[in-house]
Amino acid sequence: MADQILMCDPPHWETKAFLKGMRRSLRIQVIEKFSDVPFWFDERIAEAEYDELIGLAARILHAQTLPDLFQDAAVVSQNQMGWNMKKVPHEPALRTMSRIRELSADEETRRLAFVRERALRDEVPFLNDAKREGEQLGIEKMRQEIWQEAEERILENKRNATRKLIALTEMNDQLIAEIKELPVEEVEKLRAETQH
Repeated sequence: MADQILMCDPPHWETKAFLKGMRRSLRIQVIEKFSDVPFWFDERIAEAEYDELIGLAARILHAQTLPDLFQDAAVVSQNQMGWNMKKVPHEPALRTMSRIRELSADEETRRLAFVRERALRDEVPFLNDAKREGEQLGIEKMRQEIWQEAEERILENKRNATRKLIALTEMNDQLIAEIKELPVEEVEKLRAETQH
């Protein structure tokens, strides 16, 4: 299959589908080698073009860490960014770019950023679980409230019907209690209210 792909014209190599396949293949290699794919990796390779993807695929064989894989690309990117920023006369922007270059060059800062990113990514499943659990508790509470409201309405309807039976008939409290499925004491209480 690789021979078939390589026999295609070079313009075919830069189609969206081909680049998507290269990105997916590179992602699989990174997972196999480093057992982890941080968020920034997917964002980074989503912007990569054919030449950069080929370079990354070749460097993955020798890279010891994920930042090593991008080290040469980062230098090129920083140089290009620096060249573009030289055209910007805004002093705060130049200071910010200088600080970004300093932080990017520091191995410990990059490592800490990687650790923070991993912690944030690992936190997402816990937050999602908590959200689902909260939603489930909310749904259960809502069901209980609706059920309680329904029971109260049913009881009030029974009481109203009992009041009518007391007012319109001469049935005794025991018979009304059996018909309306209420305790006899409840019917007696309603009769006392109705007669006053």
